[in-house]
Amino acid sequence: MESARQADLFQAFFPEMSPEERKVWSALQNHRGRQDAITGDDLALATGLTWRKGRDIMKTLVEVYRKRIGGVPGSPPGYFLIESPEELEDVCRRYRGQALSLLRREAILRRMSLEELCGQLTMKARSREGRTCK
Repeated sequence: MESARQADLFQAFFPEMSPEERKVWSALQNHRGRQDAITGDDLALATGLTWRKGRDIMKTLVEVYRKRIGGVPGSPPGYFLIESPEELEDVCRRYRGQALSLLRREAILRRMSLEELCGQLTMKARSREGRTCK
């Protein structure tokens, strides 16, 4: 009874995966850990989706369904289910580096320091959460 109730609560808060999302999620089940990453091209072949659509679905699987999926360039490149704390740290370090690089570019274009830009972003994030900045 308790697990049925939990499932009902889960469905109430999280949308059901689309058929395309299920295809991608299913294809990833055989790619656990960095060493078994699947390339975007192989994922496209396995799912019948374009490489770009597969990439977009990966983003949705992480951001909407909270799946622990890593995506990395290099050897081997591709996507995989994160299996260890080390893999999680490697993926997050890469994402953080990309984010900082983009923020640096924005700061340069706006002719402000990275610290000023991050301060503005923090204030915007807090105001969206209903908190005030003091």
